[in-house]
Amino acid sequence: MSRRVLLGVMLLAPCLSVPPTVAQAPSLESVLAKAAEYVAACNQAHSLLIAEESYQQLLRPYGSTTHDLLSSGAPLGEMGTPKLRKMRSEFALVAVPEAHGWAVFRDVFEVDGKTLRPEKNRLERAFAESADTAPGLARTFTDAALKYNLGRTQRDVNVPTFPLMFLMPEHQQGFAFTRKGEKRVDGATVWVIDYVETERPALSTMADGSPKPARGEMWVEPASGRVVKTHLVFDALDAYPDMKLHPERYADFPRVIIDVTYKRDAALDAWVPAQVEESYTRRDEMLTCKITYSKFRALKGVGG
Repeated sequence: MSRRVLLGVMLLAPCLSVPPTVAQAPSLESVLAKAAEYVAACNQAHSLLIAEESYQQLLRPYGSTTHDLLSSGAPLGEMGTPKLRKMRSEFALVAVPEAHGWAVFRDVFEVDGKTLRPEKNRLERAFAESADTAPGLARTFTDAALKYNLGRTQRDVNVPTFPLMFLMPEHQQGFAFTRKGEKRVDGATVWVIDYVETERPALSTMADGSPKPARGEMWVEPASGRVVKTHLVFDALDAYPDMKLHPERYADFPRVIIDVTYKRDAALDAWVPAQVEESYTRRDEMLTCKITYSKFRALKGVGG
């Protein structure tokens, strides 16, 4: 072997021995920090969003299946048969920075295909005219809409962005987070992160002040912190481990499951709630709901 060839081999050998660089996977802590930044930015980007909400509710006796009841031929709403309710409402999503979250207001304008009034923008007009009086008026509209809900379960957590609060820096310390795995959503890899609320008092409580701890999943894009889906569970067994000794509590605190899917709104250049699926199961009834949102817009002159 010539000296020139030998020298070339000697120079090449170190290069061959260098292992390929492997991208370092982000830590759970760094992804949660990204998610916190993302949620905080969402809370500040638009102080008020207006949309149209379509809300379908199906109430049925506990232990029955939708297929069995609907195939029985019995009219909807009769005793022992399911009852269906469809509502359309004006929907307002209001940022509440001091609470590190959001408030929701609804003004129902159509129930089961029947128009309640021709005007469909009372919420938007109320906030546009006076930021001081609008919340009180909006609360009046929201309270009036409660009478159209089916079932005996009080829905005080059906705010689609409620689980995003858990990712706020001010609230993360009250939860235990665990990376569960990965999913592919619209071509992007997202982390599935389990969470369990550990701090007391819990962010959500019963009427008597008893804690209503949350658990579930966050689907988070690790690079950006963007949240594409949330899964929320409230279960009486989490709040009352001795439930077997006090079964009567289950009637007051049903098992609640709420899934929220987010989609990008091109006009707003923001990710907003697109669909919500709710399930409320108590001792004597089951309620399943599907909510869709459309026509999102930021109220001109208010934030954003």
